Amino acid sequence: MDSVLIIGQGIAGSVLSLSLHIAGIPFVVVDDGHKTSSSIVAAGLYNAMAYKRGNLAWRAHELFDGCETFYQKWEKEFKVKFLHSDGLHRRIHDAEEYNNWTARMADKNLAPFIDKLVSSDLFSDSFDLPQGLCKVRGGWLDVPLFLETTKDFLTERASYLEAKIDLSKLESREGKWNWNGRLFSKVILCTGYRSAYDDRFFSGLPFSLAKGHTLILKVPGAELDEVINANVFVIPLGDDLYRIGSTFSWVNLNEEVEEKEVEKLEKEFQRLCSLPYEIIEKMAGVRPTVQDQKPLIGESKENRGVWHFGGFGSRAVLYCPVLAESFIERLEKRSPEDTETSVDRKRL
Repeated sequence: MDSVLIIGQGIAGSVLSLSLHIAGIPFVVVDDGHKTSSSIVAAGLYNAMAYKRGNLAWRAHELFDGCETFYQKWEKEFKVKFLHSDGLHRRIHDAEEYNNWTARMADKNLAPFIDKLVSSDLFSDSFDLPQGLCKVRGGWLDVPLFLETTKDFLTERASYLEAKIDLSKLESREGKWNWNGRLFSKVILCTGYRSAYDDRFFSGLPFSLAKGHTLILKVPGAELDEVINANVFVIPLGDDLYRIGSTFSWVNLNEEVEEKEVEKLEKEFQRLCSLPYEIIEKMAGVRPTVQDQKPLIGESKENRGVWHFGGFGSRAVLYCPVLAESFIERLEKRSPEDTETSVDRKRL
């Protein structure tokens, strides 16, 4: 069976490679060791709702359970814990928002993704939670750990190559694609936001890139073991360490940390928590967000055999597992193109 080349081992490339493994399709993943991956700084949060509007995420019912099932399966395979599916706690800011959550819990479409209203008494007095919280289904994926254990799994099976990602090295040869002297029947680009700058294979994709910052703080005495999502999210990492995020900006689209964005996060955390803290690490990355907030999946019309699997934005953890399965079916020509995720929908 002809082999597939996956370029990029972020969340999308990792999930897709594991799905190809399950399907019995030979493949090789090439990555630069996560030197340019925005996934490595991703918070990994997942849930089915947009908090402010109370809307469900795109295809939420279809994607949510498949998401958790996928990561839990690979936790057992790897014997490593990287999925924390205990729920997310959304801070309720005022009485109006409290009433909104009560109404959502009575909505048959939304209720499956909402757990319960939670009293602020269950949390430290150091956190400003005047109206309590609403616990929703979801959690967070320890993305660096997931990527590293996946890389180890692939390396053990000679399915991983570490190299600089340079698409100019891809050459068409006798109906296949040559990469450093190896021929592949198909190439799948999982290159994150860098696909927005690809003029060779998928030019003009409808990206709307956004830069985000997160911090690792040491906050002694916080005693928080649940994820809180307010104007910032707070993820407990253990040993008094917490991940704080995130900001959104649409300029300076690179991995360089900007102090003004760090200050925004600090101010929001100070509003939420009165405890002193120490900044341990500052991180920035670019989200491959798309104008209509749906992924970009499909084959290049100009370069047959080159495919794109990306554009997942901040919902990669939720979207990738189920969409990887359907993508493989299309890759093997067992299903038609999905017009909602088509790389050509900008022209539909």
